[in-house]
Amino acid sequence: MVLMDTSPNSDSAQRQAVRNKQIETVNPQSDLVRILAQELKPNCIYDRSLNEHVMKLCMIMAIDLGCKIFSNNCLPFRNRQSLTGTLSFIDCKTPVFCGEYHKLCPVTLHKELDAKISDTELSIILICRYLRILEKTKPSIKILAFLS
Repeated sequence: MVLMDTSPNSDSAQRQAVRNKQIETVNPQSDLVRILAQELKPNCIYDRSLNEHVMKLCMIMAIDLGCKIFSNNCLPFRNRQSLTGTLSFIDCKTPVFCGEYHKLCPVTLHKELDAKISDTELSIILICRYLRILEKTKPSIKILAFLS
């Protein structure tokens, strides 16, 4: 198991309201493009000048998948229950990693995961946000190498 850019917490009421608004307004396609560009893209990568190709690719994929898939992806996050009480029961080697500048799941949250799970190795990918696999490929692959 690997925990990447994740949270064991349920969404706050404020975050649920944001997701609800996004789900409600994502149709038509033009609203999807606006939500992606204005609300989600700024949270995804740290250095846009170096990673604009990544954002273009993500936009193309998201638009191709469409509004329904976007909404379906938001629902599990909006509706999830807190799993903080179950973390201490994880009994396998569990790498935990995130981007240094992740806005939605910050380093402090990953440090909490590291403290509550017995066999973790916390790695923070420097100068990176959410899309660390695409933004910082080599360090991310090194962390995941144990899976092979």
